[in-house]
Amino acid sequence: MPRTQSNGKGVVAGRGGISIWDVTDPTKPKAMKQSFMTNGIHNTFIWQDGSNAYLIAVDDVATRDVVVVDITKPQSPKVIARVGAPDWPDLDFGEIEGPSLFLHDVWVQDGIAYLSYWDAGLVLLDVSDVANPVFLGDSTYPNPDVVSGLPPEGNGHVSAPTADGLLTILGDEDFSKFSAVVNTSAGTFKIGVALFGPDPLTTYPAGDVVWTGGEGCSSGAIPPADAFDPDPQIALIQRGTCFFSEKALNAEQQGYDAYIVANNAAGGEGIINMSAGTDDPVTIPGIFVGFSAGEALKAPGTTVLSVDSIFDGEGFMRVLDVTDPENIVQIGHFATEGVFSLGEIPEDRTAHNVIVRGETAYWSWYWEGIRVVDFSDCDPGDGFEGCTPTEVAHFVDTGDHSNFWGVYLHDHPDGNTYILGSDRDSGLWIFADPLS
Repeated sequence: MPRTQSNGKGVVAGRGGISIWDVTDPTKPKAMKQSFMTNGIHNTFIWQDGSNAYLIAVDDVATRDVVVVDITKPQSPKVIARVGAPDWPDLDFGEIEGPSLFLHDVWVQDGIAYLSYWDAGLVLLDVSDVANPVFLGDSTYPNPDVVSGLPPEGNGHVSAPTADGLLTILGDEDFSKFSAVVNTSAGTFKIGVALFGPDPLTTYPAGDVVWTGGEGCSSGAIPPADAFDPDPQIALIQRGTCFFSEKALNAEQQGYDAYIVANNAAGGEGIINMSAGTDDPVTIPGIFVGFSAGEALKAPGTTVLSVDSIFDGEGFMRVLDVTDPENIVQIGHFATEGVFSLGEIPEDRTAHNVIVRGETAYWSWYWEGIRVVDFSDCDPGDGFEGCTPTEVAHFVDTGDHSNFWGVYLHDHPDGNTYILGSDRDSGLWIFADPLS
């Protein structure tokens, strides 16, 4: 077992895993089990099933990152199931930027686990047989996104179902207000960039695209650039087999002014930023596009017009119809005024955590404060036109600015409900629920 270590300031480093404490007397908490499991654990959710108690732990390391633990005997918890994306061949991340597939948050209700699975969006698991979780389906982000009109970015961070289980609120955590795109005669496509060589956002030329016919893993595998073409020439190369920096150097040695690496069929529409892998001295800029963009760029006569950084906002709330787990449909959304505004940095305006009660979503929304959103007009089968969530209350600390990270509803013995908000800068805030 790893030892705990002090950082010299009286703080003791954690050991990973999960710990279970008896807080019957909150002034004297007692450890029942400490550091069960070894990997870093991002989050947990506990639920009761008859006389048994279970927990789902979010494993930050393993690819099978959904860990079901029996904690009926809290002094001796047992892992009874471990599953994840490799076990779900029907998982569909759609035409997403990324994709990054990992579990971030989980909620369990009536035998269904609601998994916020980042670029895969919402994943539903049947955990009524806790030792044998069954994949039911997952959401797919609409393309183009209904708000930005651009390909979606994913980042499914948090989700919570309504009490009847017919709708689920999903929140994206997207801090980046901008995406990089390439404008071409064949269309505009989102891109990744080479993390080596010149910065393509400032140095990429307009020019003619030349399909090189393959993966370009040797200079001989790439045809020479046309010495008589007065315009810059851009080598289009397929992803696969060798390092990106090798492809880039081979294109440069064949006389090209820039290059594009297109994802292969197996990688699909995933967008990545390209790492070098070798020390080859590449001096031409490069970008990365998804598979379908690469297919479009192969057409003779295609030209690159420009590479730009475009504004597409931060993360926001989505309303999902989950009545059919095999066909989850987004029917509505809500974004605060700051999600799609430009302002001074720092300014995290993305949605973060949510609690759902009745037909109301209570949000902690970083600099956008605490937000209370009514979605009572949203019903399964509505479609976008019938579902228009509306903000009914909010708090933003306009003096020192808000930075709300967590939110919780507390039903007090005095008969009132209070909203608890944890601000990363100023601590705990307590609000009377305006709807109680």
